[in-house]
Amino acid sequence: MNVTTLHGPTRFQNFLKPLKELLDNAAAVDNPSPFLFTNNARDVFFRLEALCRIYKGLHNKKLFDGLLADFKEIEDAFGDIDYYDALEKEFLKFQTLPPAFLAYFTEGRNRAQEDLNKLLLKKKWISKKSVMIKEIESELLKADWLEPNEERKAIGKFLIKQIDNFTSQYEKGLLHFKDIESGLHEFRRKLRWFSIYALVLDGLIQLKESGIEDEGFKKYLQPEIINSPFNILPEPPHDVQPFYINDQLFYAMSWMINETGKLKDAGLREEAIHAALKDTGIQLIEVTDKLNMNDDPGEQNTPAVICAQAELIADEFIYKDRVMEKIKRDIYRGIET
Repeated sequence: MNVTTLHGPTRFQNFLKPLKELLDNAAAVDNPSPFLFTNNARDVFFRLEALCRIYKGLHNKKLFDGLLADFKEIEDAFGDIDYYDALEKEFLKFQTLPPAFLAYFTEGRNRAQEDLNKLLLKKKWISKKSVMIKEIESELLKADWLEPNEERKAIGKFLIKQIDNFTSQYEKGLLHFKDIESGLHEFRRKLRWFSIYALVLDGLIQLKESGIEDEGFKKYLQPEIINSPFNILPEPPHDVQPFYINDQLFYAMSWMINETGKLKDAGLREEAIHAALKDTGIQLIEVTDKLNMNDDPGEQNTPAVICAQAELIADEFIYKDRVMEKIKRDIYRGIET
């Protein structure tokens, strides 16, 4: 008797299994959050969050909304650690900075780590019986998983809808570049999900060589982009019929995520410096030269300038090169095959 393999449960187990191993190992150390942080647990939570975002658009919305909230709560806590950790590592290179300035970021990291430790224990992510993972697996058993062919088409339609929402929100100004956090960061966050979706769908998304060189896309096709591990997609299982996306389009999206990430980091760096100065009472002049900052406001890489730069490349990406619309076209073609 032929038994149909349901792909949804397998996709979740691809990440729940390594997550359980990470959590079990973390339970054996005195300070779990740094262990999990350095072993890329945040990435696993990101991917599980991505799967929940996909499947809540297909069926059992309430179930997957609940799981999404659980994964996102922990991923956000890792984000707080990452924020302080990255800045602390950068500023520690400047040994002549005021100790109180450096301490602001060290203390922030320590505080974020402690907050995550409390959350992991409170929600029983870390426990002798792997309580949280077992509860999640139990919830997944209740889902009304679709048959493979039906699910494949449903995922394709979900991705198309998400692209439509993304471009529509940008055109209407709901995605904007008025500031770093709710503007630039939110734009990049929404765009990045498409890249993560491709990584978590267990080979359902594949890249196809375009066969020709598009002169207008050369700026996107940088070696560090093409060779990025985020652009190496899983091989599809034998029973999966993939959607094929033009590789130049996917690399262009990856380039956009990367460039807006650099701009976002630069903007957050500027804001973090001023937040640290305000908290410690240190004057800007005491850190300007040491951090290679320009003390001329007209020349600084200010959040406003950074956001303006991001808007220029976003307009070209969306309107001139129409990258997301062309990706949507490829998915449409895949649904019809």
